[in-house]
Amino acid sequence: MKKLGIVLLILIVVIGAGSYFAYKKALNVVADKMIDQVANQLTDTDIQQIKNDPDVKAFLASGNPNDANLPFTTKKEAIQRITQRLSIGDLKELASMASGGLTAEEKEKIKTEFESKFSPEEIKALKVVAYKELNK
Repeated sequence: MKKLGIVLLILIVVIGAGSYFAYKKALNVVADKMIDQVANQLTDTDIQQIKNDPDVKAFLASGNPNDANLPFTTKKEAIQRITQRLSIGDLKELASMASGGLTAEEKEKIKTEFESKFSPEEIKALKVVAYKELNK
């Protein structure tokens, strides 16, 4: 009976861990697709706004930017932070909005959503990562 309990406990732990990692992977895939959809919808005006943003300009003006001041510096880290702060429902809603093209109201809604869920430093880091990704 004791062996059966141990086997069941091990199975529960393995299934739980597998489910957790599958959930995290799925969340990252959804976030990555959403970011790609938003990036594909960016107009020249949107790209110019990113380049003219004061945070991005300060980043570029520093010559040798000190990324250590940012909470994250890569697309992967940005996606991880986004998936920590936004639910799957939020990500699906953002992805569906982006798939049909973004209106000015939808862009404002996304901006408001991000400002409520992220600190100013994190928003700055998101802008810098977006700039880096646009210039690859």
